[in-house]
Amino acid sequence: MLLPESVRWLPLTGVAEVVGDAKVVAIGENNHYIREFGLLRDRLLRLLVTELGFTVLAYESGFAEGELADAWIRGAPGEPEVLARNGFTFRFGEPAEVRGMLGWLREHNRSNGNRVRFAGLDLPGAGGSPVPALAKVRDYLGRRTELVDAALEATEPYHAANNSVALARYSELAHAERDAATAALARLLLYLDAMPDGGPEHLIARHHALGALRLDEHLREFTLLGTEPPAKVVSSRDVYHAETVRLLRRLHGPDARIVLMMHNAHIQRVPMELLPGIHADSAGTHLAGPDYVAIAVTATVGTTTDTELNENAPQGFDVVPHPAGPPAEDSIEAAVAGEEPVLLDLRAARAATGLPTLRTTRPISPPDAERLDATLPDAGSADAGLSSSEVADAGRPDSGVADAGRPNAGLPGAGLADAGPAAPGLADAGLPESRRPAPGMAVAGLPDLGVAVARHPNPGVADAGRPDAGVADAGPRGAALHDSGAADAGPRDAGPRDAGRPAAGPSTPAPPTPGLPATGLPAKIRHVTTHLAVDLPAAFDAIACLPEMTPATLTTPDRSGQNGVPDRFE
Repeated sequence: MLLPESVRWLPLTGVAEVVGDAKVVAIGENNHYIREFGLLRDRLLRLLVTELGFTVLAYESGFAEGELADAWIRGAPGEPEVLARNGFTFRFGEPAEVRGMLGWLREHNRSNGNRVRFAGLDLPGAGGSPVPALAKVRDYLGRRTELVDAALEATEPYHAANNSVALARYSELAHAERDAATAALARLLLYLDAMPDGGPEHLIARHHALGALRLDEHLREFTLLGTEPPAKVVSSRDVYHAETVRLLRRLHGPDARIVLMMHNAHIQRVPMELLPGIHADSAGTHLAGPDYVAIAVTATVGTTTDTELNENAPQGFDVVPHPAGPPAEDSIEAAVAGEEPVLLDLRAARAATGLPTLRTTRPISPPDAERLDATLPDAGSADAGLSSSEVADAGRPDSGVADAGRPNAGLPGAGLADAGPAAPGLADAGLPESRRPAPGMAVAGLPDLGVAVARHPNPGVADAGRPDAGVADAGPRGAALHDSGAADAGPRDAGPRDAGRPAAGPSTPAPPTPGLPATGLPAKIRHVTTHLAVDLPAAFDAIACLPEMTPATLTTPDRSGQNGVPDRFE
């Protein structure tokens, strides 16, 4: 399959050209726990930091937990294994590639005055427990902990190691119990809003309280997916991602340059489809603007990963290998097969005419789909009780990244306590030494970024795109937890023309868009264990495609509390 002439083929070092002067750059991945994606992100981060002046790395992991990682890369004592256990959610700190990236940041900061900061973007407790965030609020409030204690007690019934287990527990609660949890969290947030603004520490404490409330609302949103939800729903998790970016811009100043590392589904500029005909705005939808660049990452062949619940595993789940299979015939991976590694610049394709509206061919199941089916049939009135959306400003119009950063009021860096220098003699075992990367510098296991791209395919031949026929791609799935789950079910075209249109059934062909011939870009991009379709130029500025993907090796850190989530406070 040949790509349109408007798509530019660049070496991976061409990312600097795609980024330009953007303040927020998101680097995605089609699935988590992939070794090659981790290595590529590490290399791109080094380039963005050393060549383009980026000073914040914001990762798809808990905001509350991320404070530990921020202190560590700025010299706080500690071992990488402890950082992997306590500084990340969803086990995202365990791959060697992530720990190596953080080790480079630590060494870089040691030589450059701790200029680079780290922050988590996500809900606390792997989306299953508000405790890590509420612990931070409790520390901030000192003796005035009555509202925090009330929130802890009200959310205890669904407190769990991850969002899949928490959803099952939440689904079993009576409506009054759900409303009591929401009310307790909302009262805590309102109390913080009524306090005098105490500077960065207050802003961060409020964001922790907001994260706990968003988590509660996200579980409520999941229950709606088991009923007859409207065509457009809210993903409070993605809303919180965007809110965290706005907070970082306020804390670090509107001129700070931030690297986001999230799943492709979160960074795309267009809404994602959770279930057939059911859409929610992604984080990228909230952030889209002239200062935002989204770069998807994918691979042609290899082995991908899946997740399976295991109460004895760290954070309550195992990561298991899963055959990726060959790329779909009408996929972007098939179009570049044999030419990777390559960076496809899609920006010019947005202005092209005759590009189809691309649609999904397979919905992704919600997290722990069998349990969801078993527990949600009677949840039809789950949304009848108190909702936190208005309390947390969920409906506030987004003005885009260009307007999201409020004027800098002289606030210091992320407002987290600056840890002292690392203890003398502390060894960063296994972490790379700091050095300024030269263009084309080789990294073991990763194609050289300066590699020349093979010739552009013949642009004169158009490939027919096919409309979505609702055909399901085969392939087993485990108990999905984060981006394998309903809230991150992945990209389908959900442009403005689809916003209020009734959904076609899973076996009903989607209606073609009038006036758009079925030619242009491929219909699909690889997503987790299958392929999904999306209007690629509308969703991403560029796509980096590697030749192969293999599962990363995860450590098995010691755990505290319940699978890494403290029962209350450590």
